[in-house]
Amino acid sequence: MFEDDYVTRQNREILNTLRKIVFGEADRPPYNTAARENGREAQNVNEQMDDTSEALFELQSMVDDGDINDAENKVYDLIETGDRGNMRTALYFYAYLNDKSDVFLEEHQYSRQEVTDGIRNVCETYGLGSLVQVF
Repeated sequence: MFEDDYVTRQNREILNTLRKIVFGEADRPPYNTAARENGREAQNVNEQMDDTSEALFELQSMVDDGDINDAENKVYDLIETGDRGNMRTALYFYAYLNDKSDVFLEEHQYSRQEVTDGIRNVCETYGLGSLVQVF
């Protein structure tokens, strides 16, 4: 349990650092959890995310429905394009997963380590692998 808490915090720090360096964004969640909990489409905190809102909302809905692995496959399809907006979507997807409980992840055959690996894979795809190695 302690190790999972550490990994969760470390993942959060990696994601926050990447948001600051790559996208110039401040420390804040990349999605509006209140909007999701109320069943409305997520209104992104960052105005620049309009193009990724729909994809992110779909991915988050898949996660909430327990389709984590299928959602992750969609993320990999997105990042294959090399589009920077898709990188943002992918990182926000992993931030959303990182905020899920260990119990939720385990119930859906997913692990905290897979979140970490996903973040690293996204960074490597976009040439930022050495940045993530710092953590």
